[in-house]
Amino acid sequence: MLLPDFIFHHVGIATPDIKGSIRFYQELGYTSSEIYNDPEQKAAIALLRRPDGPVLELISPTDKTSPVQAWVDRIRCGAYHVCYEVNELEEGMSLLAGRGSLLVYGPVPAIAFGLRRVAFLWGKESGLVELLEKEPRLLRVNSETTEV
Repeated sequence: MLLPDFIFHHVGIATPDIKGSIRFYQELGYTSSEIYNDPEQKAAIALLRRPDGPVLELISPTDKTSPVQAWVDRIRCGAYHVCYEVNELEEGMSLLAGRGSLLVYGPVPAIAFGLRRVAFLWGKESGLVELLEKEPRLLRVNSETTEV
């Protein structure tokens, strides 16, 4: 069965030196966002873009308890996850869980993505997959609507 609502978004790359990795990818023609400090993931994050290539997300641990630290310890620098944007995060999580993937982290708001929620699932056929909700959830407070 195809998962039509799963739209490729980016490749995550773990790195111990985010500034050095930014310089490397800039030499390949990428432009970088600011470096975001994500206290939830205990990581520094930068998004890199170029017109003819995929979006890259550089993730560098800022604390030894960061989820990405073990990956950096193991491989130093390299591909970490593939991210898909989904309309409904919980539905996407359920579809992957139904195919044997296990939730390893989240859902949590992601600073680098405008507080849209993300979740990470691990599957033996897929490796680590990040799901990014397409739109932030809206919370109604009194008569006003607020993004969460």
